[in-house]
Amino acid sequence: MNTPSISWPDRLCGRPEFEPRLRREAASVVEGLFSATPRPLDAIFIAGSVAAGEAVVAASPEGGLCLSDLDLGLLLRSSSDRAAVRAAVSAWLQGAKASPARAYFSGLDVGLYAHADLPSQPLKPGTFEMAATAFIVRGDGAALAMLPRFEPGAMPAIEARRLVANRVSELLRAAVGEIASERLPARPLDAAYAAGKLVLDAGTALLVASGAYTIGLEARCASLAGSPAVGEAFGREAERYLEAVRFWTDVRRGLADCARVGERYASTPGETVPR
Repeated sequence: MNTPSISWPDRLCGRPEFEPRLRREAASVVEGLFSATPRPLDAIFIAGSVAAGEAVVAASPEGGLCLSDLDLGLLLRSSSDRAAVRAAVSAWLQGAKASPARAYFSGLDVGLYAHADLPSQPLKPGTFEMAATAFIVRGDGAALAMLPRFEPGAMPAIEARRLVANRVSELLRAAVGEIASERLPARPLDAAYAAGKLVLDAGTALLVASGAYTIGLEARCASLAGSPAVGEAFGREAERYLEAVRFWTDVRRGLADCARVGERYASTPGETVPR
């Protein structure tokens, strides 16, 4: 796969002053990973919040720090290549810990997919968004066409519980100074961001359970605000926290919003998501 990088979307984070560096650091990671990975690869793609244009970047003396993970996918020609590629990726991630690009992102999440894996990806929010927003940066531009397309209501309710459990796990790791599996020291804002995402993903879990999931934080907050199952109070809190996350001007206010929402739900009886 020697195809050069394909055109990137115009928006990765929605803040024009931070777009150039975000794009530059992401491209540096892609090229480093490409150079370190044995061929043949069919494609490298970017998914997650960066692909959706919703990466969260906080102002810093260095010109911004991305609090979102960079989610990357490597498309393998055959599943028999998985072991060799996994070993190469692990070695590269270890060596990249000290690089400026690695320090810029909260975490790097690299997934390995063979062509045969794509049609059978699970019906969950990550697959739904990957099919809609992931983009190829190297290789076959049509490589993701085999991903399943489905309606939000097709997602099983267990995915709602898994979403919250994963976020709580990230919050706990951030709180003890470890980010993801790479055991990197947490930056000051990472734990705060993890706390805020817990609030937003709690609302997202309710949308998944009710079959009303949609792409985009703003769209999900609008759905939450108008949902009788959630209530106006949570919708307003989520919208206010979204504003704090989007512009990242007042971390303390965002955390206070988190605390109030948590106290309200801890003291309010409600139905649990079906098992």
